[in-house]
Amino acid sequence: MFSRERFQQLLRRSEELIDVLSGYRNPALRSVAMERLISEEFLPELFKRIPQPPIPWGYFIRRQARMTIMTNVYPFNVASRIIGPAGSTIRAMSRYSGCRLVLSSVAQSVLNIDIISEDFQGVVDWRIGKAIEAIQYVVKDENCEVSLNQLAEQAVRRGCRTFPRMMPQPNRRNFAGANECRIVVENENTDEETEYTAKSFDSSDGE
Repeated sequence: MFSRERFQQLLRRSEELIDVLSGYRNPALRSVAMERLISEEFLPELFKRIPQPPIPWGYFIRRQARMTIMTNVYPFNVASRIIGPAGSTIRAMSRYSGCRLVLSSVAQSVLNIDIISEDFQGVVDWRIGKAIEAIQYVVKDENCEVSLNQLAEQAVRRGCRTFPRMMPQPNRRNFAGANECRIVVENENTDEETEYTAKSFDSSDGE
């Protein structure tokens, strides 16, 4: 059930994180800090602990399974929900299961998710089962946990895009070509949400 109180709590926490991140002048350090804080604050509960696989046995093999979701029965974009802001949710699912997840749309209202596991014979099926569990957890979204966390995460990412960043600029007054810094604001589309259509999306993208 949607909780307005929980939504307001996450919104306030997002604003607090944006204030913290505004103290980072170096964009690279800010990006690292942002990903760490997002993972600590907004990672769905299931993915906060990586499960331990069973004792391995047999040969090291590669196994692939496919999960098909009819998206027209859901009142939201299923691909976007699974992928998450900047691909964070699908990467969390991949870490949780130890599987590579590849999304593809071959027809309208049909989303295929290929689950690829590479491990010992006694572990590959367990990993595929964990991947299916993770997908079902995200799509079912009990108590709106996943969707609310994604909204809060997106608010932080948008807020960070508006920060000024230090850009080295050549100092033409100096023959040696020493650099000076000036403040510029990144010009990104902060008013529009990226919506993934999942023609093809791999959980390893962006890693």
